[in-house]
Formats: sequence, structure tokens, C-alpha cells
Amino acid sequence: MSDIATGSAAIVAAYIQMKMDTSAPKVMQKDILETISVKLGERSKGYVSGRVTGKYAWSITELDVIAPLIGCRDSFDIMHKAHEWHMKKTE
Repeated sequence: MSDIATGSAAIVAAYIQMKMDTSAPKVMQKDILETISVKLGERSKGYVSGRVTGKYAWSITELDVIAPLIGCRDSFDIMHKAHEWHMKKTE
């Protein structure tokens, strides 16, 4: 399985970045790192950075874990909202 980002993965990453920046309180990469590390096992700063910046794709499991941090229910909610957000941006 590849974790190289595709176009859809890049949209999801951009949406997550936007939600991190607009959340109150602001969600930081360290918050995501801590949440993922507690629930899925230790990850590095670089690992999370690669996903937040869109260099690598998020896994469905990771999206499920971080969804509450950015005001979403689960990975499907993130992907749906990311798609809608992207479509509005490109109109």
C-alpha cells in the first residue's frame, strides 16, 4: 500500500490545514501528533508533518482518530467536507 498523496489526498490535507488554522482553539501539529500517538502508537513530528502538508496521504484510521480535533465525526465526514470545501473554492 502506498501513502503517496494523490489529488484527493491533497484536498483532504488542505482541508485539514484549513480546519487547524480556523479551529478555536487552534489545532496544532503537536495536538495531532499526541492524539495519534496515544491512540495508534508513537509517531514522529516528521510523520505528522508529512501528512498535514500533503506530502503523504492520511490513512482512514488516522482520519478517524483526528476527526474530533477538527470538528468532524469520522474519516468519511472529513472526506465529504473536504470535497465540498474544494468544490466551493474552485467555483
